Amino acid sequence: MITILFDGVNSDFPFLKVLKKLPRDSLAIVNIPSYDYSTDWGIHVSPSLNCLLNYLIPSRKRIGKGFNIARIFKKLNFMELKLTDFELAISLLMTIWLRSELPLVTFFQKLASSLNIRYKILPLLDPPPLLVMKGVNGTRLDIYQVIKGSLIDEIKEIYYHNLDKSKIVEETKNILEESEKILLFSVSPLSIFFLRSIGSLKKMLEKHKGTIIYLLPRALKDLDKKILSILDYSNDLYGLVRMSYEQVDAVIFDEKQQDLISELSDLKITFYPASYEFESANGVNVFVENVLKILLD
Repeated sequence: MITILFDGVNSDFPFLKVLKKLPRDSLAIVNIPSYDYSTDWGIHVSPSLNCLLNYLIPSRKRIGKGFNIARIFKKLNFMELKLTDFELAISLLMTIWLRSELPLVTFFQKLASSLNIRYKILPLLDPPPLLVMKGVNGTRLDIYQVIKGSLIDEIKEIYYHNLDKSKIVEETKNILEESEKILLFSVSPLSIFFLRSIGSLKKMLEKHKGTIIYLLPRALKDLDKKILSILDYSNDLYGLVRMSYEQVDAVIFDEKQQDLISELSDLKITFYPASYEFESANGVNVFVENVLKILLD
């Protein structure tokens, strides 16, 4: 069994190309809700779930690419949300589902069935906590603006609201424990912080009998660097690996950054160099083959 932990942030990776080469009947994709937030009007938005669905929905099932609902809300002076009709529909449905206290795993199953998604997709936590970022004087920052690259310098504090009420979904827990390989698919420093914040999950990953592999991002964004700095790590890939190494057994990294091995030689993890050239079809194929060799070995 192979399980992929996904947060949807580094969407420049050929995610689908990797999935299509893996055996679907022994593959699960777990959504990390590390960027989930609530709007001023209480709508639960899950950027990672929206991204995952956009990846996995067959082209014939793609709907709601426009911003018609968001425009209506704006004209009525209720709220300004830059979400597509589909993303807003998913957010509203998820909000209703969570307030009804229905099992989130059933919501994921219903989405997969309705949208003809052929992969097993699972939530990590139920209910998912909400990301809160505060600036100077404790003012709450707009998470959507932060994700889009604004207000980053103003971030002073990061935490998750209602994290103590969130539980690992039982089916997800069982699959993680049974997995021979767990792949953190280019997840962000915020997601690593999130995973470490869940005490029971942190312990489970540290004791996991299989292999946990971290596919490192190609480069860090400004938000990634800010989060690493707030958490007292160097704001580079070295800091990211040091932050995550207690939860992972190996990292896949850009073969052009061989200095990672020498700079982090004190860490007891395995380093797998891979081609990160995505500009050509051949480059993508080489990357996919590199990752598959590691996962299926």
